[in-house]
Amino acid sequence: MLARSAPFVRPTDTLTEHRTSLRTASRGVEDQPWSGLPPERRIAEVENNFAQERTKTGRHVLGRRRILRQAWRDSPDSHEPRRNLRPRFAGQDPATRFALIERNRQWRACYANARAAMLAGEQTQFPYGTYWLRRFMNVTVTPPPEFT
Repeated sequence: MLARSAPFVRPTDTLTEHRTSLRTASRGVEDQPWSGLPPERRIAEVENNFAQERTKTGRHVLGRRRILRQAWRDSPDSHEPRRNLRPRFAGQDPATRFALIERNRQWRACYANARAAMLAGEQTQFPYGTYWLRRFMNVTVTPPPEFT
C-alpha cells in the first residue's frame, strides 16, 4: 500500500486521513527476475547484457562523435540484395497461379496498347483496373469482367 505523500496533499484539503492505493503488477510479471528491481537497475542490466553480446560477436557501438563526423551524403558500403524473386502471385495450386500470371500478362499488354494509342492521340479504352489515369486524366475504362 502506498500512502499519498505530502507534496500531493493541499494544505486546505479537508481529508482527515491519507488516501491509499494498491499497486498491483500485471499477471506473470512477478515471476520475472527483474520484477523487484528499480528501473535504473533493470536498464543497467539490459545495457550490460547487450555489451556482453557485442564483445562476444566483436561488434561495437558507433558512438556520438563518429556519427557526427559522417558526411550527410554518405551511404552504406553494403548493398541490399537486388533482382531476387518477388512473386506477384502466390498459392499452392500451380494451375491457378499460372492462370493469374497469364491474366496479368494479358492485362499489361492491353494497357500498353491503350497507352500507346493514347499517346498517339487516338481515342481508346484502358483495361479495367486502371485507376490513376481514370481518376486524374479522365480516360475511359472498360467495364469489370464478369466472373462465373
